[in-house]
Amino acid sequence: ILLLNRVVMRGHGKCDKGLKGRKNPKKPGVPDYMVKGIRKKKFQTGEAKKFINRTRALRKLNMNVHDFRKLAILKGIYPIVPNNPTQANHGKNPGTQVFYLAKDINFINQEPLLKKFEEQKKFVKKIKRLYGRRDQWGLKKARMMKPKYTLDHLVYERYPSFEAALEDLDDALCGIFLFATFPATADVEHKIVHMCRRLAVEFLNYVIYSRSLTKVFISIKGYYYEAEIMGKKIVWLQPHMFTQHIPDLVDLETMRTFLEFYVTLCGFVNFRLFQSLNLVYPPQIMKTDSAGEPIDADYLSAFNVDLAKKADAAASGEEVQIDEFPVDENDEENELSAGNAAVQRALRANKETQDKEEKFKNLFKGLKFFISREVPREQFAFVIRAFGGEVSWTEFQGPGSTFKEDDESITHQIIDRDSHPNMKLSRYYIQPQWIFDSINSHRLLPMEPYYPGKVLPPHVSPFQEENPGDYIPKEKKEMMKLRGEEVPDDTEDVDVDFEDETLAPLTEETPKPKLVTPGSKKPVRDAAEFPRKVDKEMLVAQLPQSRRRLIQKNKEQIQSKQDAVKKLKVRRKIAEKEKELDAKYGVRKSEKPSKNPKPTPQLPPEKLSNAARMQALMEEQYQKEKLAARKTRSKKSVPS
Repeated sequence: ILLLNRVVMRGHGKCDKGLKGRKNPKKPGVPDYMVKGIRKKKFQTGEAKKFINRTRALRKLNMNVHDFRKLAILKGIYPIVPNNPTQANHGKNPGTQVFYLAKDINFINQEPLLKKFEEQKKFVKKIKRLYGRRDQWGLKKARMMKPKYTLDHLVYERYPSFEAALEDLDDALCGIFLFATFPATADVEHKIVHMCRRLAVEFLNYVIYSRSLTKVFISIKGYYYEAEIMGKKIVWLQPHMFTQHIPDLVDLETMRTFLEFYVTLCGFVNFRLFQSLNLVYPPQIMKTDSAGEPIDADYLSAFNVDLAKKADAAASGEEVQIDEFPVDENDEENELSAGNAAVQRALRANKETQDKEEKFKNLFKGLKFFISREVPREQFAFVIRAFGGEVSWTEFQGPGSTFKEDDESITHQIIDRDSHPNMKLSRYYIQPQWIFDSINSHRLLPMEPYYPGKVLPPHVSPFQEENPGDYIPKEKKEMMKLRGEEVPDDTEDVDVDFEDETLAPLTEETPKPKLVTPGSKKPVRDAAEFPRKVDKEMLVAQLPQSRRRLIQKNKEQIQSKQDAVKKLKVRRKIAEKEKELDAKYGVRKSEKPSKNPKPTPQLPPEKLSNAARMQALMEEQYQKEKLAARKTRSKKSVPS
C-alpha cells in the first residue's frame, strides 16, 4: 500500500525534478518560481544578485588578492557600498566585506591580462627552479624570454574619446610629477623615475608652446598649476625639488600599479597634444647639428630649446582673424541691417575678449629675466616662458642658459635674499612672488612692494572659489578687480574694542539707532491690498520630523558659517592693529628676543633724560595696547 501511494503521489512513476527549471504546463516556457503560489528562492534578485563580495569574486576568477587588486586598478573597477550590505552578503553579517558589482567581475573575467599573469607566475617558478639548480646559462636564457604585456588596449577601453582622457589627466599628472622627484631605490627603479621625469617635462613644454597656463600658486606642498587645454581645465601639483622621504606606511606597490597605467595614458596624451601643434614627438631640436635626435630630459627641462616642427607646420600655424563688416546702425527700416548690427556687436565683444586673452598670454613678452642661484630654476623658467618672456641663469645651475648675468638687456633679476652685492641701475631686482602674483592678477603689478628685503604682501590663492556669505580678504578682492571679475558685496563689518577686557559675544548685534525723518502722511490702504503674513515657524512645525530636522540642520550650517566669517574678520582686525602698533613704535617682526637677555639697570625717572623718558613712556604704552590686542585674541570662540 505504501509503495502504491508513493507511485500515485509522484505522478505514476515520473521522477521529481524539483521546482528549479521545471516548466509550468499551463504557461509553457515560464518557470514555476515565477508563477503565483510557488515559493521563490532567496538571494536570486535585488542587491544579492547585483553585488558580489571579494571572497566570492576571487573564487570565481581563480586569482589571489594581489593579482585581483592590480587588475581592478588597471581596469578602473573599484569597490561600491551597497544600500543593504546584509542582503548583498546573502543574509550574513557583512562585517568588513568589500563588495563589487557582479557585472564588473564578469567584465574582468574576459580580460586578456589574466593569461599574462598566469605566464608570469610560471616564469617566476621557472626562475626559482633554475636558481636552485645553479644553472647560470639557463637563467640568462630564461630572463631573455620574460613575458611582457602592454596597457594600450586599456587606454582605448577606458577613454573612448580624447576629451574623456583629458578629464582624467589631473590624477595622472600629479602621480607622474610626484614619482619624478623620488630617488632611485629598490622599491622605485631608476627607469620609472626617468620615464616620469621625461613625460612631465614634455607636458610642460607643450604648455609653453600652447600658452595654455592660466593660474599658479605656491604652497607648502609645492607648486599648483592650472592649464586650459581644448576647453578642459587641468590642475596638477609639482612638489618642491627636495629629496623626498618615502614613509614606511605608504603602500608603494599600489602606487606603482596606478603609475603603470598613468605612464601609458600620459604617453598617449603627450603624443596627441604634440600632434595638435605640429611638433615632432618625441621632441627634437630644430636647426642644429643634432637635429633628428631625441633630447635628453635634463636639457629639455631648460625650456629654452626650439623644438622641431613638421613640414606642414607653416600652413596650419596661421591664426584665424575675425572679419568686420561696416553696418549703419541708424538704419532702423532695414531689418537685415539691424540684424547684422547685432551680429557685429557680438563679434566685436568676442574680439575684445580674444584680445584680452592674447594680451594675458603674452604678459612677459619683451622682458628678460635672470634667475639667481637661490631661486628654483625649473619652476620659474617654465612660468616665465609660458607667458612669452625670456629667461636665463648661470651655467652652473644647469644647461640651457642663453645669456649671462652681466648682460645689459636684462630687465628683471629674481633674487630671494635681502640684498645683492653688485646691483645695477638698468634692471629691477624683485622677489619671486612678484611673478606669480602678476600672473594671477592678469597684469604686471607694481614692483615696489616686492623689492628685496621688504615684507611681502599676502600670497592669495586663485583656486579658492568664493560663495555668497564667505569671508573674502581684501587682497583677494583687489586681485578679482584687476582680473575684471565681479566682487561680491561684503559691507558687513565687525567692531572690536581693544580696550574693553570683557568683550560681549560676537553674535550679539548692537541695536542701531533709528533715524526719524519728517515725511508726508501716506494714505491707508484696504486690508485686502496688504500682503498676507506667513508664520514660518508654524509652517515648519506642521512638516514631518525628517523635514524639520533637515531645516534645522540647514539653519545650523548657515549660523556656523556666519560665526566662522565673523571670527576671521576679528582675527584680521587684530592682525592689522598689531601691524599698526609695530609701525607706530618702530618694532620689527624680525627682531626676536634672546633666550638669555642681559638685565638692564633701572634708573629712577628723575635721572632719565627727556628723550629716554619719552622712549620709556612709548614702550609702556605699546605694551599696554599690545596686551589689550592679545586679550581680545584669547577670548573664547564664537558660540554657534
